[in-house]
Amino acid sequence: MNKEKKTFYIRKKDCKNVGWAYEIEGKIYDGNLIIDVDKIIVVKGYQVVKGDQLVKGDQLVKGYQVVEGDQLVEGYQRVKGEQRVEGNQLVKCDQRVEGNQLVEGNQRVEGYQLVEGYQVVEGDQRVEGKTILGMCKWRVTYYKTKITIGCETKTTQNWVEWFKSDAEYVTSRNSLAFNQIYKTFLMAKVAQENDEGIA
Repeated sequence: MNKEKKTFYIRKKDCKNVGWAYEIEGKIYDGNLIIDVDKIIVVKGYQVVKGDQLVKGDQLVKGYQVVEGDQLVEGYQRVKGEQRVEGNQLVKCDQRVEGNQLVEGNQRVEGYQLVEGYQVVEGDQRVEGKTILGMCKWRVTYYKTKITIGCETKTTQNWVEWFKSDAEYVTSRNSLAFNQIYKTFLMAKVAQENDEGIA
């Protein structure tokens, strides 16, 4: 935490309990922000943190998010808009950003990552896996040497051999859905071969 800035805390008593989550209104915090609750935190609207941010659990932001310092999220993070982090970013689970993402420092995501807009990371990037936005019915995520399609994970070479075989899981090989899965796999394979940020 930036010791030169005031630190704001959000705890259960500061939130609206909506059953499955705690909810807060979006606002601007002129300093550091620590969110310490035992359920997912839902931010209704934008969130601007003019210092460092620590989230001790999962975070869902229903608008854009700006963090002018470092950001640490100890759980899952989903941002339903643009995201800008002017320092370093560490997300200890999966991350989904439904808009553009700019990280001016280093980025580490210890789960899979899905960014639906453009992504710029100006420092080093280390991500366990990245999800490909294809037109298939299953999520396709690539890692350094493996690819996951739906709930099946194989090495990339094992997938190449599987697609050459006659084997099937749920989707018939003679269907449009299978063709879309195969094309998305090929996109993931090419991305995997060219991505230096995969851990």
